[in-house]
Amino acid sequence: MDIRKIISFLEQGDLAYEVYFSKKTNFGYESFSPNVDGRIFYDILDLISKKLNQLLSKEQIPYNPTGYRDGTIEFCKTDYIENYGEILESFQNPDHVETEIDPDDFIFYCLTVKNRVGTGENFEIKFFRRVTKFKKLNSKGLIARFSGNELNKIEDKLIGLDGDIDLIVYNNEILILSHISLERIFYLQDKFRKNAEEFLNTISNKPLIQNFETFKTDCLDDGRFTKLLTKMSDEDVDMSLLIKRFDYIEKTINMFEIPLEIENGKNPKIIYSDKTQIYDILRILRDCYYISIIKEEKRIDNRI
Repeated sequence: MDIRKIISFLEQGDLAYEVYFSKKTNFGYESFSPNVDGRIFYDILDLISKKLNQLLSKEQIPYNPTGYRDGTIEFCKTDYIENYGEILESFQNPDHVETEIDPDDFIFYCLTVKNRVGTGENFEIKFFRRVTKFKKLNSKGLIARFSGNELNKIEDKLIGLDGDIDLIVYNNEILILSHISLERIFYLQDKFRKNAEEFLNTISNKPLIQNFETFKTDCLDDGRFTKLLTKMSDEDVDMSLLIKRFDYIEKTINMFEIPLEIENGKNPKIIYSDKTQIYDILRILRDCYYISIIKEEKRIDNRI
């Protein structure tokens, strides 16, 4: 994503904007679009521009659901997010009622910025920010203000707009500044579980793991493993080769003293007993155990 170009867009004087506060319901996403004072918008925009300038030197790399590398920013396409269209639809049909709203109801807000019709190059940028309890300023306790020498309670519920950014969407690409926000805003745990189950189903008929159904259930019940299996689904995991060279699996288990046992026979298998073995089994499937060339040291690729 061209951050410099985005900064140049934001530096234009006369911009159109909307703010949407959104929540997830049993029927999809619902959004509320309040009227926003122009002074608030440009104050927030100034904070966003300062944040964007801090990102200029960072390397941009493809999204990895299992974690990110320091000094980098990740990105993905909007079509990676299966429910992104639902959110856009909620923006197109927002609630504009004048009744009081409760900040505790919303999980994120989105600031949409674009050029006014007939002015300059057409663009539309969306800035997403997750609403946390830290920004719901009086979800618990109270907020007060000084009036002269008196301290008076503020009865209204407040929400803090800090100008920070979790996600930037431009030209069908998402720049990810917060992994957890990407997952929470778009409920990616559902996607990860679905991807993990599909991957496990493709290897379910491979004679490699004893007690496979228990192994599958335990993997799907843990978010760490559904993320890792999602990543593995995009990798070249050759199960046929693993079965063909099972003697190397046994050699690896012995060499690295991995706490796994083998069921020998015509079709040898790794014996799965409990959840503590899942990481070791997935490392074997990903061929993460190796010997370094120069020092000939036993090592494990833990970039998972």
